[in-house]
Amino acid sequence: MIKFLAEVDVPTGVISSVYTHAGGFIPPEGVIPNTSSLKELVHILDTEEWDGKDTSTIIKEYYRKDGAWVHRGPPPTKHYVWNSTSEEWEYSNATFLATLRKERNRRLTLCDWTQSPDSPLSEAEVANWKAYRESLRNVPANITNETQALEAVSWPTPPNGETIEIWNW
Repeated sequence: MIKFLAEVDVPTGVISSVYTHAGGFIPPEGVIPNTSSLKELVHILDTEEWDGKDTSTIIKEYYRKDGAWVHRGPPPTKHYVWNSTSEEWEYSNATFLATLRKERNRRLTLCDWTQSPDSPLSEAEVANWKAYRESLRNVPANITNETQALEAVSWPTPPNGETIEIWNW
């Protein structure tokens, strides 16, 4: 019995999507016609190997090589990408920096109100928040290649002294 259908990039073995089939006509396995890159449809059978695995886990932890499924395991962190040539997880500084900027922008958004002309803050408080916001803008420039987790980033402290929890991107 077929549990899932998987679309796989033939040259790399990377799974682009996994979905369940609603029933009726089941498309055959093989090369998918009219796709931008060489993709194949593969049936994932309802066997013990796939028990308890959802589509997200399959996409993240498996790839196809020489007609068989290979378990590569989960990435060490969300900032790793699969290198299909070396067949290993590689840290992606670009992915980390994109996540860092999202977190930085979220923190800026949290205090946008402090710079509004109708803010209830005093001039001194507005200036303190302005300096804090400038520090936030400078965070990406202070990152080194060794910084691979948002928890390792030295975030500036807001003028009100509140702790801002890191969002799980």
